[in-house]
Amino acid sequence: MIDVEGIEVIVTSRCMPADDPGFYALHGINLSQTRLLCVKAKNHFRAAFEPLCTRIIDCDSPGPASADLASLPFRTLRPR
Repeated sequence: MIDVEGIEVIVTSRCMPADDPGFYALHGINLSQTRLLCVKAKNHFRAAFEPLCTRIIDCDSPGPASADLASLPFRTLRPR
C-alpha cells in the first residue's frame, strides 16, 4: 500500500481480485474507518461489500466490458 497525498492505494504487479475485505486488511487498510473505497471490478465484489457499504455507485468507462450495453456498437445481422 502506498499513500498518495492521504489516499491509500494498493498497487500489484499481477491482476489481483479485490473481492474480499480481507484483501484490504492484509494491506493495512481498515475498512471500518474508510469513507470511500474504489474497487476496479465488475460485480463479483458485491456479495462481500454490500453489507459493509452505505451505498455502491457503479461507474462506467469506455471499453469492451461496458456496463451500458447500449453504448456498444452492436449490429443486427441477417440470418444466413
